[in-house]
Amino acid sequence: MSWQGVRWSKDVLDPAGDGSKPSLLAAAAADGWDSYVLVVIPGVGTFGYLAGRGYV
Repeated sequence: MSWQGVRWSKDVLDPAGDGSKPSLLAAAAADGWDSYVLVVIPGVGTFGYLAGRGYV
C-alpha cells in the first residue's frame, strides 16, 4: 500500500517518511503497535488518522 495521496490528520507525524520528524508510519517497534484508520470517500480522497498509539 502506498501512503502517497492520503490526507493525514495532524496527530500522524511525518507521513511522508522523509525523516524531518519522528515517523509513526515506520516499522512497528518491539514495545507496541499503533493503529490507524483509513476512510475512503470515492471521488473525494482517502483520509487517515491515528486511532490508538502504543498498544502492547
